[in-house]
Amino acid sequence: MIDCFTLIGVLCIGEGFLLPNIKQSIIFLKQIKNMKVRIKYPESLDDITLKQYLQIEKLGDTITARDIIEILCEVNIDIDLIPEDVLNNYSYRAVEAISIKGDTTTSSFKLDGLELMFEEDINKITYGANKDCLTYFSDWSDMHKAMAVLYRPSNDGVITEYLGTSKYGELMLQTPMSKVLAAQEEFMKLNKAMQQYYPSLFSPSGGGDEFSLEANFGRRWSSYSEMLTLASGDPIRIKDAVKMNVHEAYTFLAYTVDKNKMENARVKQNLNK
Repeated sequence: MIDCFTLIGVLCIGEGFLLPNIKQSIIFLKQIKNMKVRIKYPESLDDITLKQYLQIEKLGDTITARDIIEILCEVNIDIDLIPEDVLNNYSYRAVEAISIKGDTTTSSFKLDGLELMFEEDINKITYGANKDCLTYFSDWSDMHKAMAVLYRPSNDGVITEYLGTSKYGELMLQTPMSKVLAAQEEFMKLNKAMQQYYPSLFSPSGGGDEFSLEANFGRRWSSYSEMLTLASGDPIRIKDAVKMNVHEAYTFLAYTVDKNKMENARVKQNLNK
């Protein structure tokens, strides 16, 4: 929203904000007398970018009204000229926008003239894209990369193939936070369902020392081991293997895990005879 107001020796700003500090107000009015002041503040998460949100989060408890105005609002005068009570009023309005969701859908949108669209069916996401997203979603500083995975350029209404995040990653810092949260919700729904569909891939291995050599090896190489399995043990074929549909990939991985468990159980049974 944009508030425009002209200050001509009155002590009332915008929508009836009375400045309590008369002396400060008079100084303010003299400095910008007859000047058209423009303050644009966000109304919802539609108007707040991922970059702005991260800046707010980084400041945490140390954030001030001035910080909020500088990050979330557009002001056409030097902020130092604006009285503190006015800053507080508009910073409050800007912060309120964070609690208003706005567009909660993953519909297409434009950044710098580029139309970006979400997977028409999240279940069609590739194994590689899903794996990258899981990694990026674990750290908010990588959230723009997750957005580059899930929102990709449209080619005549068809989403383009996922080829990594290097090309559009930085651009996705401008993604509206409403789109970020919508994408996050859809992706988390998918992976929650995956845990139910393929329990053998997500259930704990059970027992053992979590700091053992085997446990450390598993944590370090589990993703590579999965990709190598999908590539039938040939590292050269990994680039093609990660393009498999995530359900096809997980079905094969779950089959492999269950098959190995069964064979290991048979070996132990034979040894105990």
